[in-house]
Amino acid sequence: EITTRLVGSEMCIRDRKETQKSFENAYKGLESVDDPDLIDLFIYEINAANLRYKVLLRDIKNSDTGNT
Repeated sequence: EITTRLVGSEMCIRDRKETQKSFENAYKGLESVDDPDLIDLFIYEINAANLRYKVLLRDIKNSDTGNT
């Protein structure tokens, strides 16, 4: 069980870093475009990253309490 937690913890850290990078890239992209379609694209990417964060937080809370 401890090994499983460590692996899960490492995955959460990796996923959080990837999500943070997605946020950063989307915000940078949003700042650099004027085309309405590209603006929509970057807003979509920001919203997707936000949802990934919510899922990660839920998973972390569930793993801390032993829920799945």
